[in-house]
Amino acid sequence: MSRTTTTRIVAVVVCIVLLQFRYYYLGKLSDFDVQVQSLAERSAEADEDRLPSIAYSFNGYHGDYLSIPVALAAVFHSRNVYCVLVDASISAPQVLTLQRLIVQAVLQQYPGLSSCAEAGCIESRIFVSAADFSVTWAGISEPLATLDAMAQLLKVDENWEFFVNLTPVDYPLASQNDISKLLADARGFSFMGTFGAGMKHASGMFEDRWHRIYHDPGLLRKRDTEGDRQELIRTPHSLPKKIVYSPFLQVFQSEAYGVFDRTFCQHAVNSPLARRTIALLSHGFASSEQLLSTILGNSEEYGYCPSALRMNSNAGGPNIEMKIDHTTTDDYVQNVVREMASTGLFFARKFPNVCVKSDDHCQNAYNNEPYRTAVSARLVQDTSDTTSSQHQHPPLQQVWRAAAKAKLKELLPRCRQPVGKKSSIINSKV
Repeated sequence: MSRTTTTRIVAVVVCIVLLQFRYYYLGKLSDFDVQVQSLAERSAEADEDRLPSIAYSFNGYHGDYLSIPVALAAVFHSRNVYCVLVDASISAPQVLTLQRLIVQAVLQQYPGLSSCAEAGCIESRIFVSAADFSVTWAGISEPLATLDAMAQLLKVDENWEFFVNLTPVDYPLASQNDISKLLADARGFSFMGTFGAGMKHASGMFEDRWHRIYHDPGLLRKRDTEGDRQELIRTPHSLPKKIVYSPFLQVFQSEAYGVFDRTFCQHAVNSPLARRTIALLSHGFASSEQLLSTILGNSEEYGYCPSALRMNSNAGGPNIEMKIDHTTTDDYVQNVVREMASTGLFFARKFPNVCVKSDDHCQNAYNNEPYRTAVSARLVQDTSDTTSSQHQHPPLQQVWRAAAKAKLKELLPRCRQPVGKKSSIINSKV
């Protein structure tokens, strides 16, 4: 055999060995990379499993309940649980239609939802029903409906850690994972007040409110189905001015909505203090702004932070106008959303009420309402920007995260600590 032939044979053998080495060892490395990626994914899933579950409630009436599907879909996550109580005057077929629209809205909002991709799974996390009683605006029946929702959620699910009461025209300003990650460091605390301040003693006009004597017709009869609201009946009488709150039971004022720790919710539903607070405020005006705050304000054993963590564009602030008229341009909408993201608040109240007349038509109207659409795309969805301009122009989710962390960091020193419980909020690195 010639030297040339031998050289060629050796070269072929070497090539075969190198090829085998490449496919075997690089294949092993590829398998290793897959295993590392799988472990990382499982670790992320485990971290997500440790996030607190949130119980959401919605109370709806004839004038606004058809906006619930879009609002609920925006806060949907399979680890959470939801109670939807509509007015007693809403019929059983309307309740079934509402449930169908909610499931449809969730599937539309999250078409690739792997953890809860079927209607049956979504329905198992959502409890929709007509309430036993009607609700009168500004009457005691309003906060009683909130307590009814709390009680139902405590009964149907033992795992949730926070309760959030929303109206049909509220909307989140972040994804559920972002919100839960921040609440994970606030276990044991309830948040109530306004966007930038806590509860206050009911004085001046707010003291007058619980001295007035009204009758709430929702305590005795169902609402008239032809009307959007039934009204309180004012009597010519008020409590004497000499009747004032005392250190034994003080009356507090705040917005009616907040984020509440589960143990406080159990206290608000079941305690002797809660029952006496209901009796004290049952005849007043706008008692929804005083009932839960009075229970929380007089319950110093429960943790409390002085903010409702939500904006109210119509009252309380910050006043970021969501106008709907011929001057509403896309640039205006995007600027409004950017302003909302910079607040770092968890929720916003009073999004435009664009439809009250029919079911499926309303869903199209709310799906196309510009502010909800923009907030959903830029803040609520769990998406990330991978373009090269990311570092120059951070996506609004990053703007919100930075603002929310800064807000909680500023808020923490002003929180009232729960008695007998060391909360992680003290040592949080938010």
